[in-house]
Amino acid sequence: MNVLAISTEWGLYRPPVGGRSRFFNLALQLAKEFRVTVLQPLNVKDARDTALLKTVYFRTNIAGRTFSSFTDFNPSFARKFVKIMAEDKIDIIQVTQPSGVAAAKCISRVIGQNVPIVYDAQNVNSDAVSSLRYLVKSSSTSFVDKIILRFYMLWLPLLERVAIKFANHVIAVSEEDRARFIQKYVIDPRKITVVPSGVDIQPLHLRKKPGKFPDIRQKDEFLVIFHGSFHYAPNMEAVDMIRNYLAPRFATINKDVVFVIAGTGVPKFDADNVRAVGFVQDIRSLIRQADIAIVPMRSGGGTRLKVFEYMEAGLPIVTTRKGIEGIKAENMKHAIITQDVDEEFIQAILYLITDQSERRRIGYNARKLAQDDYDWCIIGQNLSQLYTRIAVQGALEVSSQRHNLTTGK
Repeated sequence: MNVLAISTEWGLYRPPVGGRSRFFNLALQLAKEFRVTVLQPLNVKDARDTALLKTVYFRTNIAGRTFSSFTDFNPSFARKFVKIMAEDKIDIIQVTQPSGVAAAKCISRVIGQNVPIVYDAQNVNSDAVSSLRYLVKSSSTSFVDKIILRFYMLWLPLLERVAIKFANHVIAVSEEDRARFIQKYVIDPRKITVVPSGVDIQPLHLRKKPGKFPDIRQKDEFLVIFHGSFHYAPNMEAVDMIRNYLAPRFATINKDVVFVIAGTGVPKFDADNVRAVGFVQDIRSLIRQADIAIVPMRSGGGTRLKVFEYMEAGLPIVTTRKGIEGIKAENMKHAIITQDVDEEFIQAILYLITDQSERRRIGYNARKLAQDDYDWCIIGQNLSQLYTRIAVQGALEVSSQRHNLTTGK
């Protein structure tokens, strides 16, 4: 079976963010059983792309700006899409963002290839865009950017509604997102399936090998880690919570506690009890140095892949309900879960700092959950089975339509 995997924002290797990781891993897993062609923006081209899978690029930049959310009106996307459909005999199309779904559907019909289209919804866009309000209110956001952000807060929910209407099937990353889609858009429950995000589970003996990131622990320090793209508003808000609320409190409670922050776009600095190291290529080796992971997030959508990485590493996690939303984690078993970043959140960190056995127990349970439910290999097998069913059903429907046309029924 031939699969066309479309991304309109990121590529297989760039940018290094959570959404890119899902796109990359799903494509990689599908390639174990199917022939996969990737269509992605030229501005995120990487030399490693074509070494991994057949990759085709389309242009998204105009006058130095990227217009990925307007892919449905992009002539370059349309030309490359038609070429792939003509050459590769595609059986199923996966579109990772809502932009591009309508164009793919309309073009495939025009050229006589009514191929099933799956919209891989990494979150409920209409809910997730509410996090843009943080950037609109920020004093560091320019007046022009605030106008653009306000436009996207209106445009993206509309785009999502169109994508769901045109897609033959929708994938949600969690049961919570699935229920939200069904409620918000009155979707037939048979049209939407949960395919969670996950993590590569490494054998324990491999985790003992030295990593590529240098040791940053000083004597007697207790490291608390958080990482994520600084271009994503909910992560920016979380970093602000660490710098302006959590770190100052711990400076008076326990001076040995150091908060380590990493991620794309994170500014590097080392001040008091906060150590920001910027983008880290080998994030696993940094995570392994930490004693506790925190996810002090108040907004955003979908599931946070950083949580899966902490779970795989066997780190005990302190998180808000929003931070661990969509993951089958139980409070005090797989993580300590609070309602908000408040005094309860601080006490949870202190509890783990003072009880090594609890850190080990919760960390062990978190890794076990990752192994059982969020291994990319298992997720890939389930996705391949889903796509086989969708493609067979689509072929049967096309055959039935052709039969009706020829018989006049």
